[in-house]
Amino acid sequence: MSFDMSMNWKSVDRVSIGIIALIALITFLAFFPLLSVGVLALSVAVVLIPFQERLSKRISPALSAFLLTLMVVTVGFLAILITFNVLYQNMDYLISLISSILDGLRPDALSDIPVPLSGLGFDEMIDNFLLSVKDALFVYLSLIPTLAIQLLLFILALSLFIYSGPGLKANFQKMIPESSRKNVMVIYKRVHDTLYSIYIVHFSIAILTFFLALPFFWILGYEHVFFFSVLCALFALIPFLGPVIVLAFLALYALSIRDFRSLLLIIFI
Repeated sequence: MSFDMSMNWKSVDRVSIGIIALIALITFLAFFPLLSVGVLALSVAVVLIPFQERLSKRISPALSAFLLTLMVVTVGFLAILITFNVLYQNMDYLISLISSILDGLRPDALSDIPVPLSGLGFDEMIDNFLLSVKDALFVYLSLIPTLAIQLLLFILALSLFIYSGPGLKANFQKMIPESSRKNVMVIYKRVHDTLYSIYIVHFSIAILTFFLALPFFWILGYEHVFFFSVLCALFALIPFLGPVIVLAFLALYALSIRDFRSLLLIIFI
């Protein structure tokens, strides 16, 4: 009798574990799109944990976490707002630039240039680019409700990670054996430095690019200097490919309007 009861308990335990595992799997799959939001919030919190440790010595940890979260949200909101405002106000000018590139890089318009560029397929490249931008804008507009939910979850997760980060860090250090603690902290320091360079350094480079672009486009005699400077700062946030894309666009525009002086300066940069 006891043997049958033990077998029943084991079977019930297995069924319970299976149900719990199934629920956990379904929950993970359902919230998998939000996993990237949590990872992003965690990576930003890792960078801000040293600031949280310093501020929490002067004010309460909850208040310091709130202030740091508010700072991140405010800076991000202002950057996005200014960028979209500048792009929206200069949308007609951007369309005219693209039209100038399309008109200037036609095969018949390139006949007076000694370099054979007519066979490079600029028309197809730019048309495909415009279609991609149009499709991307439509997709992002349709995802506004989802993005709003993700933004709310990002703010909540970021504040939670910042608030509990120092305590989790201290508990994690206690869990590590003394012999391995030094090596693990070296790895943590490298991860922190890498994330710091991704967020803080790239953002600083974007700001520096903006201020350096102002006199550059003024010297070139371009209109809408502020627009071009914001565009350069925006693409400076994209590692490696961002500056290349901006320079390629400006080079195509200079080539289309036969501004070889600007083209040489852009190539030199």
